[in-house]
Amino acid sequence: MQTKQTNKGGASGKSFSLATLISVLGLVILGFVLYFGFAYAGQNTGTAILFAILITLGFGVLLYGLLYAKGADDHFKGWAVAEVIMLVAFIGGAAATVPVMSGFLTVNGASDELSQVANDDLDQISQMIKTFQEKASGNLNTMSTQMESLVARGNLGQTTTPELQEALRKASLMGENSTNVSMTDVNAWQNNWGGYINNVYDPTSGGEYGPNWQETIDLNRQRIESWSILDIPQAMNDIDALSAQVSETLARLSGEYPFHNIVLNGTRWDDGGIMTLPKEEYKARFKAECAEKTGFSASGAVLSAVIFLIILFNYLVAYRSRKVGIKGGSLLHDGGMILQP
Repeated sequence: MQTKQTNKGGASGKSFSLATLISVLGLVILGFVLYFGFAYAGQNTGTAILFAILITLGFGVLLYGLLYAKGADDHFKGWAVAEVIMLVAFIGGAAATVPVMSGFLTVNGASDELSQVANDDLDQISQMIKTFQEKASGNLNTMSTQMESLVARGNLGQTTTPELQEALRKASLMGENSTNVSMTDVNAWQNNWGGYINNVYDPTSGGEYGPNWQETIDLNRQRIESWSILDIPQAMNDIDALSAQVSETLARLSGEYPFHNIVLNGTRWDDGGIMTLPKEEYKARFKAECAEKTGFSASGAVLSAVIFLIILFNYLVAYRSRKVGIKGGSLLHDGGMILQP
């Protein structure tokens, strides 16, 4: 006689592999949505990626534990308790992610409103730079006019104080061992500084901020206009960082441009001090406005439920062990043996 063992309801290796693939796909989707959720909530890119990876790995470990507990063929009561604990932890963790996923959906749903906020930020930053340049150009023109008047009078060695001569040397208008300044020198100096102002020149480092700032403004206007979910987190960080850098840099440069007031002191012209430039500050609102959109929403709850059901798919279709506990051991309850002649 032959014996043939049957497995009622058994799953093929192929279908089980498909279930595993579906759950892994769910984990990948979870990781992406969590990253965007954290990024939209104001976290920098590195932190958002780290949080997304750690949380996704945590759910992956819980899924593995659930599968192992469901298929355990010994210590049934212990694994049953462990399975319930892990399932509760899984559901609780899933509920905790709802605000993050809600933020991802809410920010994208408010793209028109937030686009306006971002463009307002970029307009304010551009205006701050423009105001600085206009004021600096005015100071340059004022000093250039005063210098033209001094040069026309001639004999600067006698008509100017040592303090003013030192200031002119620092401004590269007067030679180190000379007091002669020609109209050509003044015109060349004015033209050079006109270019420096347009490029927001830094006398300390010798660098120019203007071109990079304008490039950043133009790039992020394009990002905001297209509103790609991949670009928005970078736009948030770029605009926020740009507003801080422009405010700080212009405040510092306000005392470093060599444009001096020239005043009459007795019978000689003297240094009246550096002409001040505006110290304007602006804090971009786009990143903060996006972060305020986080919180629970019905759409976020639905998205969360769908993603976590996909992740749990492998667990839901996995077969529970058919062993049943008996005193002194265990017996495989597989429907019995079929006897064939």
